[in-house]
Amino acid sequence: MGRYEAIKSGSIVVEELQYINDHIDRFVSIIGSLRKDVVKREVEHTIQMRMREIDAFTSQQGQLKTFVNLCQHGQGKIELNCCHVHLLHVKL
Repeated sequence: MGRYEAIKSGSIVVEELQYINDHIDRFVSIIGSLRKDVVKREVEHTIQMRMREIDAFTSQQGQLKTFVNLCQHGQGKIELNCCHVHLLHVKL
């Protein structure tokens, strides 16, 4: 599977995607030269979309780590409501 196909399917390694994103102009140019059926704007859009997905995942990962740490150390109380999770700080 080529790199562009891996990007489109979401199966590319994160470090590879970050490298490609750092050199996006060169990558788009090469893909455009090799594959006449691929529109350069589509390649750029796909790479940017995958980068946004990584950013969103990283953000959620940080929030989840904070949440778990607060729960493990008894610094918070969890209140569940079908659609929302509220973390209430409890003074010890």
